[in-house]
Amino acid sequence: MSGFFGHTPPREEAIPASLFHYTTQRGLLGILREQEIWMTHTQYLNDVTEFRHAIDLVINEIKRRLTTAQQTERVVLEEMQANVSPQAAGVNVCVACFSEDGDSLSQWRAYGETASGYAIGFCGAFLSRLANVSGFGLVKCVYEEEEKLAFVRNFVSNNVNEILEKRVDDPSHDEYHFWRTGGNLRACLNRVAPIFKDRAFRDEREWRLISKPLMCSAGGFDYRSGKSMVVPFFRLSITNQPDDIDRKRFRSVVVGPTPNTEQAEVAVGSVLASRRLASDLTPGGSVQVVRSTVPYRSW
Repeated sequence: MSGFFGHTPPREEAIPASLFHYTTQRGLLGILREQEIWMTHTQYLNDVTEFRHAIDLVINEIKRRLTTAQQTERVVLEEMQANVSPQAAGVNVCVACFSEDGDSLSQWRAYGETASGYAIGFCGAFLSRLANVSGFGLVKCVYEEEEKLAFVRNFVSNNVNEILEKRVDDPSHDEYHFWRTGGNLRACLNRVAPIFKDRAFRDEREWRLISKPLMCSAGGFDYRSGKSMVVPFFRLSITNQPDDIDRKRFRSVVVGPTPNTEQAEVAVGSVLASRRLASDLTPGGSVQVVRSTVPYRSW
């Protein structure tokens, strides 16, 4: 199927100059020191209902099309319906989350620590390039129901068309079973699901970097300790191409609400200097340290 999502999005979004990743002290140091973004497996994100929501939308669209489908298309739709289930979540797709807003109260509450938090302002153009060379997708989350429905209609239609085009009639053919059990439906659904979010979260203005399906044995696929279980994730290098080290990757670091603002700013500036990111010699100019203006106290 053409395109990362196996379809053409209902609208194209211009990528912002900066996209902010909210994180803790440990996350800040890890990204700046190790030059990696840790992308969490979609089934281990904070909101466990996201994937279920996407499945429900796809199932409803399949049911709608079945009411008017001709025999050949009906067979394909019924096969797809039989293969859309929570078990489809077994595909390893990982995501990293960003926001257009670099100083958001809800984000500080959700992703910062007590009296500490940071928003790393990545260069949007760099993230877009990183997604392209990795075979990943960088896309803005969809919050409005009408837009989700348009997205899903296009998604289901493209899956049906691909299956009709590529299915074979010979049971001994290697791909006979694949094209009669939904084809690429599961893999593509795991890519689409992370962009659907409840309208209540629209103020987050979130973008997501979404991986292609990954093997557990793939380089960079790893595991970390979670609060209640082991969490799979993917280590995405932000210097994975020889010339990436000379590209502008970061635009700013926002220091979140803290009782020690001045010391926190100085410390971040020092970390940036240690990584040669705080001088005019840095590609694209130095990375700026910015102070949050949100009147929020968590201490």
